[in-house]
Amino acid sequence: MVVYLVGAGPGDPELITIKGQRLLSDADAIVYDRLTHPSLLEYAKPGCLKFFAGKKLNHHYMTQDETNELLVKLGSQHDVVVRLKGGDPFVFGRGAEEAEFLVKAGIPFHVIPGISSVIAVPAYAGIPVTHRSYNSQLSIVTGRESEYNSDIVDFEKYPPVSVILMGSTNRKEITRKLLNSKQYNSSTPVAIITNGTLQNQRVVKTTVVDLEKAAIETPALIVVGEVVNLRNKLNWFDTLRNQSYEKKIVIPTSSRQNDRSKRSDLWLKNLGIDIEYIPFLKFEIKDFILPDLNDYDVIVFTSKKGVEIICERYQGNPLPKGPEYFSIGPTTQKKLKEKGIVSTHPTRFTSIALGELILEQLEKNKHTKILILRSENATPDLRTMLLEFFTVKEIPIYKVIPRKISAEEFEGTNFIFITAGTVAKALNPIVKLIKGKKIGLVSIGPMTSQIIKEIGLKPVVEAQTHTIKGMGYSLIDYLSNLGVTT
Repeated sequence: MVVYLVGAGPGDPELITIKGQRLLSDADAIVYDRLTHPSLLEYAKPGCLKFFAGKKLNHHYMTQDETNELLVKLGSQHDVVVRLKGGDPFVFGRGAEEAEFLVKAGIPFHVIPGISSVIAVPAYAGIPVTHRSYNSQLSIVTGRESEYNSDIVDFEKYPPVSVILMGSTNRKEITRKLLNSKQYNSSTPVAIITNGTLQNQRVVKTTVVDLEKAAIETPALIVVGEVVNLRNKLNWFDTLRNQSYEKKIVIPTSSRQNDRSKRSDLWLKNLGIDIEYIPFLKFEIKDFILPDLNDYDVIVFTSKKGVEIICERYQGNPLPKGPEYFSIGPTTQKKLKEKGIVSTHPTRFTSIALGELILEQLEKNKHTKILILRSENATPDLRTMLLEFFTVKEIPIYKVIPRKISAEEFEGTNFIFITAGTVAKALNPIVKLIKGKKIGLVSIGPMTSQIIKEIGLKPVVEAQTHTIKGMGYSLIDYLSNLGVTT
């Protein structure tokens, strides 16, 4: 039984550590605070208990004493308890106090550090907290009095750059102390950052003398020092967000609910992009006879759907581990791994690249039997490449059928992700609409781009990595470099 004090990072949900994410998935109970992104709770397994222990100035949903007692209670009842705290647990997060309380109660604890807002929030505002031309030291200061310290820190002997957390309500006293120090003067630049690393991030630039009068919200982080002026050149996040803000992307799927929508698109949503999943396709399972998979040396899957269909046909029995498995990409590989099967996939997620990988890794022998389980719509490239050197059997196990789509479904759309040739063909009835509204098409790869051209359209972006996430990266690169506003 262990309580894990996990740093959730500064706000952007993708800034949590891999270890923190894993523990959230394993947790029997999670106690979280106000500054943790709500989407992080989606990592929790079914049945996980969740407790909100948020604090806001002059309003505590749960007092610190109550939180401490809850952690002890949960820690004595469950194997894995996660105390999810914004930023890093030991940087002004009262994590040390909670750890001391657990030690006193005899409850084991582990600390999982998080990316602190001290460095991450200024970085997202284009402000490096250290720079050779300005400072080799940094002070990290709390701007809030506590029951142990009724006086705000004196800046007299502090370095030329200070990061002040929780200082919004005590700006008058902070301003006085800054002006009384030798390190700062009335014209020293100041940045006040609210909602740092999130799509509603706001940065107010001012000076020490005007800090007291600045209108800001909480939570806020204050940076004092000449490095603040570097924001004029290094303001990468706000620039990118402004180019992406309120863009609408349609991503095709085979149903209204799509498990990718939960987490893999969070980084796009954090730029203010609206993402809608619209069913373009439906699957029709073919009437096929599945041979004994143990009769084959190599089994090839070209989609996650294919793995699901075959596993269902096996009626819950494990796939045989004797054959060597190949998959077209990481999504298919992950689905096989869930079934206890290790597979190999190419670096480019296309059927041609898959064929090249098999030819490279297998000794060419006509006695080697390969079974390909895939869609009836698939191009013959893979089978053709392998037939010359191996004994190949291909079984179409399903068919992808384009759904009839209407123009109304694309109201306000800026970009459509074209994830396969069948998706491109589904757009045939609305080609004129796409051209008229200047909707940009993002292609998953060269073969799909070719089919897009065949229906009379042209992709504005072709993904370098042939996944939905890769399409997102290529689109952001396109917006960033070209400054396109659709």
